[in-house]
Amino acid sequence: MGDGPERNELEFLLKEMSLNGCVQFLGQRNDVIQILDLMDVFVFSSGGEAFSITLLEAMAKARPVVAFDVEGVNEAVITNKTGFLVPDGDVTRFARQIRILLESPDLARKMGISGFERVKKTFNLKSNIQKIEALYERLIKDAQKEKA
Repeated sequence: MGDGPERNELEFLLKEMSLNGCVQFLGQRNDVIQILDLMDVFVFSSGGEAFSITLLEAMAKARPVVAFDVEGVNEAVITNKTGFLVPDGDVTRFARQIRILLESPDLARKMGISGFERVKKTFNLKSNIQKIEALYERLIKDAQKEKA
């Protein structure tokens, strides 16, 4: 899902590796939530997208994640717990981590559940509003102390 400047090269590589029929390029989609239900593993190959709601949506659907270890993404994914973070640009290791999850459905299921729990606990609206309110209250108190 999605699109990017590497699409043509990836499509060429797909043909060269005789993987037609194994991989589909879906382009931009408006039905991401439904498509997530069809996935065994959520692969997030972007190295330049700092934080993606789609990443959280995949975790909320209990899908394990394989992604590059870049700022923002590493705030959501915990390697070896909710999926695998791979050093940015290490495509060999990236592919190896995907294969591990595809060949180990119990591990993938366990990581998916951990991802679901992490999203529920860490990225829910009510909790974040409470944290922001507490921060504002502390800043107001600190400012009032400085004036006194």
